[in-house]
Amino acid sequence: MGSDRHFAIRLTKSVSHSFTASHLLTFGDSVVEPLHSHTFYVEIYIEGTLDADDCVVDFLTLESILQSLLMTWQDKILLPTQNRYLRIEPITLSEESPSADFSRRNPAGRPLSDSQTAVPCLSASAFRLIHSPANRPEATLHPAIPAEKVVLLPVKNPSAERLAELLATAIEERLQAIGIRSFTQLRVELEEHPNAHGICTLQQTNPRSKSLTTPALDRPTTVNKTGSSVPRS
Repeated sequence: MGSDRHFAIRLTKSVSHSFTASHLLTFGDSVVEPLHSHTFYVEIYIEGTLDADDCVVDFLTLESILQSLLMTWQDKILLPTQNRYLRIEPITLSEESPSADFSRRNPAGRPLSDSQTAVPCLSASAFRLIHSPANRPEATLHPAIPAEKVVLLPVKNPSAERLAELLATAIEERLQAIGIRSFTQLRVELEEHPNAHGICTLQQTNPRSKSLTTPALDRPTTVNKTGSSVPRS
């Protein structure tokens, strides 16, 4: 009598599977975190059937996809576009603006590196970040964040869970784009602190017929959280 066999691969966390970025979260309309940075470590787990080469997904292919995605967030400020209590105003700065130099440093005072342009679709040279609570006056959190430092994300809060979801859907799309559709589960785990991880799992009910035209954030996901008692800042 034969036994069922299930196959999977895992990329574990390492320096090459990490990125450093800044974010902030709101809790209700009255609490907003200061902008702060983490070094996030990524782990990927994929279940599926074996291909003609006896692989679920080639490790080097998956590694290349992951590293190209993490480069877009490296040394960036991740800001949400769907948070009703935060307003992001595009502004134009002159080179002599005193706020421009200040905003090029993270909360710890270390300069942010100059890497890829993060917001190519917007002509603003900077963004003003404003906290807009329901029943209190607005407050400017950051007067001028250079646009090249910013990545705008289609989420309410750039939590570890949502970042894991964005990575998972992007990895799924890139795998499908090169014809890899035989996986049944794709799980991304994002370590924010050693004992605080955000997790997103994508379940494929009919992986071979998955449409590439489905918007990434419209796919059903299961989002879990471990270590929720650990402070996020």
